Amino acid sequence: MDDSNEDQRLPHHRNPKELLTMDYLADLGVLYWNLNPDNYEHDSELGKIRDERGYDYMDLLDLCPEKVSNYEEKLKNFFTEHIHKDEEIRYCFTRSCYFDVMDEDDRWIRI
Repeated sequence: MDDSNEDQRLPHHRNPKELLTMDYLADLGVLYWNLNPDNYEHDSELGKIRDERGYDYMDLLDLCPEKVSNYEEKLKNFFTEHIHKDEEIRYCFTRSCYFDVMDEDDRWIRI
């Protein structure tokens, strides 16, 4: 990501763009699966991933202006750096989203 303080919903590409490989992300602990969002409740592949990685908790967040009355305020919570002690799955059903992680050199990477 660039170091701009512009709206965090923008892409924030470096100039020139710097694209990273899936192997690089995997080395940081970021894993990727392409699953069927229409069948997440009964998806055997998601079930397998959850079992193999010991995930026993799940919550859903439908963060869009049409469904969240305080959308802009709620969205700001995601713009603040925070750390989770456990692994997380980010499952994007529709539209798109960014997920930012820090690399080993303390640089932000936007996924």
